[in-house]
Amino acid sequence: MRKIALFFLSFLCLGNVLAQHPCFPVDSIPQYLKSGKDYEGACKGDPEALTQFATSCRFSNPEISLLCFKNASEQGYSIATVRLADLYLQGLNGIQRDIELAKHYYQVALKQDVTGWAHFAYAYRCASGALAKADIEQAKSYWLKGAEMGNLEAQCELARFYYEGEYFEQDYVEAKKWIDKVLMQPAASSTEYTKSTVRKMLADMYERGLGVEKSASNAFQVYLADSNWVKIAECYETGHGVKANVKKALLYYEKVLANNFMEVDDACQRAVDFLEKNSKSNSGHIHFILGEHYARQASLFDNRLAYDYRRQNGEYKSFYGASPLHDKVIENWEISARSGYAKAISQLVDCYLTGNHVKADTLKATEWLKFGASKTKDKDLLYKMAWHNAKGIGMPVNEAEAVKWYAKAVKAGHHVAATNLGWCYENGFGCKVNNKKAVKYYRIAAEHGEALALNNLGFAYIRGLGVSVDHEKGIALVQKAIEKGYTQAIPNLSQVLIFGRFDVKPDYEKGAAIFRSLDDSLRHANYECLASLNSLVS
Repeated sequence: MRKIALFFLSFLCLGNVLAQHPCFPVDSIPQYLKSGKDYEGACKGDPEALTQFATSCRFSNPEISLLCFKNASEQGYSIATVRLADLYLQGLNGIQRDIELAKHYYQVALKQDVTGWAHFAYAYRCASGALAKADIEQAKSYWLKGAEMGNLEAQCELARFYYEGEYFEQDYVEAKKWIDKVLMQPAASSTEYTKSTVRKMLADMYERGLGVEKSASNAFQVYLADSNWVKIAECYETGHGVKANVKKALLYYEKVLANNFMEVDDACQRAVDFLEKNSKSNSGHIHFILGEHYARQASLFDNRLAYDYRRQNGEYKSFYGASPLHDKVIENWEISARSGYAKAISQLVDCYLTGNHVKADTLKATEWLKFGASKTKDKDLLYKMAWHNAKGIGMPVNEAEAVKWYAKAVKAGHHVAATNLGWCYENGFGCKVNNKKAVKYYRIAAEHGEALALNNLGFAYIRGLGVSVDHEKGIALVQKAIEKGYTQAIPNLSQVLIFGRFDVKPDYEKGAAIFRSLDDSLRHANYECLASLNSLVS
C-alpha cells in the first residue's frame, strides 16, 4: 500500500506543479520516464529538471514536453523557453507548427538570458532562415552578444568563424582573442571537447604564424595541454619544438596505439613503424605493446567479416582466426616473453590454453608458465603456477607444489593467493592442517579487502579455529564479506544466527533479515538448506 501511495503522490506532485494546465495527461507518462532525478526534480517544480524531463519526452510525449517547458519558462529559465520555441517551430506530433508563437518565445528567451546560450541558439535560427529569410548580419550580432555574455559555445564558434573565414572576414587576431577566452573558462568535463577544438586551431596558428608569432615550442605546449599524443610523439621524434627524445617519443606512440580501437590510420601506422624501428631499446615492453595492438586489429578484422556475413545472409557465422594478424600477435608476444616480460608470458599462457590467436596447445602453455614462474618474480605468474598445480592444468595435480607456489605468490604480494594458501592450511591440502597459519594468511588477504578471506576469517572467529572464539567479531567480518559481494556467506550466516550454530546466541530477526537480502532466484533455489530457510523466514 505504501508503494501505491507514493506512486500516486508522485503524479499529484507533477500535477500540482502544472496545476495551471488542467489538461495535463498524467496517466500517459510512460513508466520508463517515472524514474531518475529529472522526474523527481520535475515533480518539485525545479526548472532545470523540468526542462531535462521535457527534453527526454519531446518526441514520445510532445504534449507533456510542451507543458513542462511552459512551466519552466514561466519561472524565467531561458533554456526551457528556447526549447518551447523550438517545439512550435518544428511542430512535433500533435503540436501545430506556429512560426509567430515560436518567434514570440525566442524573444522572451533573449530577455531572460543571463548566460548567453539563448543568444547563441537564436543566432543559428537566424542564420538558417528557420523563422524567416536568413539574416546573417542579425545572426552575427547574436553570436557576438552570446560570446560577450560568456557563453562557451558562442565563444568557440566565433573563434572558428574568424579562423576559417565563415560568416566573418578571416581574422586570426580576433580568432586568437576568442580562443583565449574559451581557454580561460573554468575547467569542467563538459568544456573539454570545446577546448580541444580551439586548441587545434591555436596549435596550427603557432605552427604557421597566423595572428601570432610563429613558434614550434608554443605549438608543442598546446599539444601537451590537449593531450594530442600523436603530435607530442612526432615532436619528440623529430625535435620539433622540443629536444628530440626517443624514450619519450616511444612513450607517446605507445599511448597512440593503446587508445586506437579502430582501423589503422596514418598516425597509428607511424607509431607502429617507430616502435618496431626502436624495439631493441626495450624489447620486452615494446613487443608486448605491438602484440596488444595487433590483437585489437585482428579482432576488428574478424568481427567485420562476421558482421558483413550476417548483413548479407541474415545469420551469424564466426570468422575468428581469419585475420593474418593473429600470427603477428603471437610473434611479438613470444619475442617479449623470451626477454622475461611477465605480461607477455601471462598472455601466451592464456592464448595456448584457450586457443586465442593461436591453436590451443596445453604443453606449450605449461612450458611458458614454468619459464615465467622460474625466470620472473611476477606475482600473477607465481599464482598461475600454483593454480595449475592445484587443478592439474597442463600438469598432474601436485598439492605440495601448489602450496609452495602459493607461498611465493603471497610473498610477491598476491592477495588471492593468500586466501588460497589459508584454505590449504585449513583443509590440509598439500600440507598438514594448521589453523593458526590458515588464520595468518586469511588475515593478510582480508586486510586487502578479499571477500572470501573475510568470510573464512570470520568463521574462524565464530568457530574458534586458530584464534580465540569471538562471535561478535566473526559475524562482523562475515557481514563485511557479504557487503563486498560474497553472497555465498548469506545462507551460512543466516543459519548461524537463526539456529544458534557454534554456540552463537540465536537472533532470528537479524538472521532472517540477512537471508531476505539474498537474491530471489537464489532464495528459491532447490537446495535443502535454502529451501528450509526460505520456508522459515517467508
